[in-house]
Amino acid sequence: FELKVNYQNDAPVANNSVALVNKRFASSLFSSTFTLPDSLFTDPDTIYGDTLTLSLSNQPACMSLNSTTRVVTMNNCNVAEGTVVTVSVIATDAAGLTANRTFTTTFTNSSESTLTFNSNGGSSVSAMTGTIGSGISAPVTVRPAFAFGGWYLE
Repeated sequence: FELKVNYQNDAPVANNSVALVNKRFASSLFSSTFTLPDSLFTDPDTIYGDTLTLSLSNQPACMSLNSTTRVVTMNNCNVAEGTVVTVSVIATDAAGLTANRTFTTTFTNSSESTLTFNSNGGSSVSAMTGTIGSGISAPVTVRPAFAFGGWYLE
């Protein structure tokens, strides 16, 4: 008696519980990046060594995706103010089966950005507006019995 089991490839699955933030690019004149969550897609066949390759569809020519790092880059786009683009992220497995998710991006041509500060119990610090690509003088906050160590990104 011989029993032969044939492996059947399953398609990747889009994880709809992972929120894709509708990304607003700061300016079409500057570079901007964001990283897609690694849990955006799953594949039941990874236990058999199957891997997923990510790609984009319907993206502007200035948008690219590094499938290995999941970093989406927007570089020097010439897109009209207020343009809204819906882009699909596609996961393809080794057998060519796919799943996809979409996100929306809105282009703004403002070259200004507002920074807000959380002083974590220190003296209040007002929001600052500056031009993207130029430096600002970071404010200092005071909190009794603590030494200010600088600002950190969250």
